[in-house]
Amino acid sequence: MTRVFLYVCLWLPLFSNAGCALNPGDVHYAGVRGTLTAVETASYKKVLQSVSSAMADLQLKPLEREQDGFRALIVGESNFGVLAQTHEIRVSVKRLTDSTTEIKYHIVGRRDQSRLRAIHSEVRKRLVAPAA
Repeated sequence: MTRVFLYVCLWLPLFSNAGCALNPGDVHYAGVRGTLTAVETASYKKVLQSVSSAMADLQLKPLEREQDGFRALIVGESNFGVLAQTHEIRVSVKRLTDSTTEIKYHIVGRRDQSRLRAIHSEVRKRLVAPAA
């Protein structure tokens, strides 16, 4: 029984975001899965526009794969390294409340925390910029 408890409390959080409730403004990187998760104080629609705009400016060729009123998946691609290998970048946007939205960033086949944080930084710039 003790081993099960230790496994659940110590190892499970390393492999998932289990027990990781984020507050607005928080950013968490799950290294094993290579996923950066952020919760922003902004409407779902504004976050979608900011993500698409940031990805386009970073030349990631954003394409919405699926979208409804609560969730969206935006996919882009980028070349990394000297071999110019193409990697798919997935950004999942999920409406939590009317004023908070969760964003998950993931690069398929690659763990690159600094690249994910750079993309999130560009998205956040657009979210805090005053409306024109």
